[in-house]
Amino acid sequence: AGLSAALTVLDRGGTVVVLEKQGHLGGNSAWASSGVNAVDVNNTKSGDSVASFTADTLRGAQIPNSTLIPVLTAGSVDSLAWLRSRLAENLELDLVGQMGGHSFPRTHRPSQGLAGSAIIFALEKQLKKYLHKTHDGGAQYELRKWTRATSILTSSDGATVAGVSYGSGAAKGPD
Repeated sequence: AGLSAALTVLDRGGTVVVLEKQGHLGGNSAWASSGVNAVDVNNTKSGDSVASFTADTLRGAQIPNSTLIPVLTAGSVDSLAWLRSRLAENLELDLVGQMGGHSFPRTHRPSQGLAGSAIIFALEKQLKKYLHKTHDGGAQYELRKWTRATSILTSSDGATVAGVSYGSGAAKGPD
């Protein structure tokens, strides 16, 4: 989510510094193998829907209701569309499978490699395009590896986030 947010901010003209506590991007996401669970509204043959995805997720969570699960499942439509359009140059989610607990095939993944590492690779390729210098001499995008956020800085009234404090060095302790 962080790299996608960074890319969206950059696409809109902002400046971003990404802090990565490891020596490589993606953390545990790089090891995700199954794929992206999402409803593809363009695949009318599948019979899938946001309502079915919501019902499957509620059943899997073993809860009768949730205010967050419908947000997740409805948002999956736009998330899949964004991945396919924004990362099309380096990512093809060409396989769709039906995983445990799903009523319909909705797990989208590349035909080669781990889904997570393929997505991280595609995001990294797009982010690197923003390493160029801006008109004021600074870079629009900066990546600081082996750097951990240590606290969130807020405005004096505490209403908005103003930034983070950070420290360099190898990450220690649980994530």
